[in-house]
Order: sequence, then structure tokens, then C-alpha cells
Amino acid sequence: FVGTADGSYGVEIAGGTLGMMVVTDTKTNATSYALSASGSLSLVGFDQSSLGAGITLTATASLQINTTGAAVNQTIQTSGGVVQLNYTDGTNGTADQRYLKVFSGSLALSIGGFLNLSGDFTLTIPPPNGGVSQILIGANNVTVSANDGTDPIVSITNGSLGLIISQSSGTTTFALQATGTVTLAGAVSATATVFYNTSTTAVTNVRVGAGGSSVLLNVAAGTVTTPYKHVALDSGSITLPGTNF
Repeated sequence: FVGTADGSYGVEIAGGTLGMMVVTDTKTNATSYALSASGSLSLVGFDQSSLGAGITLTATASLQINTTGAAVNQTIQTSGGVVQLNYTDGTNGTADQRYLKVFSGSLALSIGGFLNLSGDFTLTIPPPNGGVSQILIGANNVTVSANDGTDPIVSITNGSLGLIISQSSGTTTFALQATGTVTLAGAVSATATVFYNTSTTAVTNVRVGAGGSSVLLNVAAGTVTTPYKHVALDSGSITLPGTNF
């Protein structure tokens, strides 16, 4: 449990497992490590708020980190079972996981019964490359619904998101691509993709991890003074009583 001292509000972590290997260089005494952790998260103390049904959050999450600079293949026995550390080094067609930081999982959030959100997500921090540091965020199977207590106001289904945040020489830029089917009041529906890029470098065929899958990003470059902004409508419909356009 992480929260208040009396345990009335916070986040409860259940069914968690953790496996960790620590490596010390005998010549330099430098320490590195590899770990894998997972568990289920839920909010405590938010069900009786004034927001009707309160705020509820359920999530499963996992964390993989490798700072050793090498491949790792280690089995660790814990009281909750076996934790496998398996990180590859890029040889023989494998992924380069010598320096890896990945946080992923799935979540479901409800606020007062009026707003519901769910989806699968991944946050990846790759090693710096050429003086550029990045954070990659991906989400898939995103569903959002909101209502006024009786009737639906807006919903988003089949949503996906890819976001690349980059920092170089003290300047931060980001590129975003998000897709989903938006329905307003159950009558107007459209599938749209939003593109946004504050960098002068285009993003071409870059895959960002998103839950158990990935999101492919292709976003044109902006200029020094103007970000690239574009919304593409793939399809749409308007439904009225007895009519469908």
C-alpha cells in the first residue's frame, strides 16, 4: 500500500512479484542491475466520494529495466514463484535490450460513473542516441465514454496513441499520432487521425510499443516557427430519427 499513514487513501498493490540481479564491476566498483516486476494496482478510499459511484482504478502493470549493457538470462526464485530476467543484446536478429527501461500494462478508470476510460499502454525510455534523449509512449485498445447521468455525451472507441518526446541541447520537441472513432451524443460518428509534430524532423515508420502490440507513427516535420498539425477524417456518419447519412 502507498498512501496516507492511516491507510484510508492511496494505491494498493497486490499480487506483486519482483526479480532483480545486481552486477558490480570489480575494477571500477560501478554497479548496474536488471529487474522485472509486476502487480495489480487499485485505488483505496475513493468509492464513497460525492461523485456518485466515486473514483475507481484497476490496473495491471509490469516494469522491465536493464542497465548492465549486456544480455541477461537469469532465473530468480521468489516466494511468489519464478521471475525470469531475459534481455537480449541485438545479436542474431534479436532486439537490443542492453539498456532498457519499459513500463507497460492495462488500466480501467471510472470517475463517478460519468466518465470511463480503459486501454493498454507502454512507456519506453531508450538509451540516448547522438545526444538525443527520448521517451516513447504508446496506447492501444483505448475506450472512453462520458454521459450526463442518463444519456451518452461522447465516446471514443478503437483508440490508439503514439507519442515521442525528444530532448536535445536543452530543447524539447514531441511528435504525436492518435486515431479513434468518436461518437457525439450517439448521433454523429467519425473516425479521425490527429497528427502533431513540433520538431523539424519527420517521423517515418517508427513503431512505439503499446500494451502487447505497437503503434506505427508517420508524422511530417514542422518548421522552426510552426508545428505540423493535421487531422484526417477516414469516415463519418450522422444518424437522426429515421435517417442515416
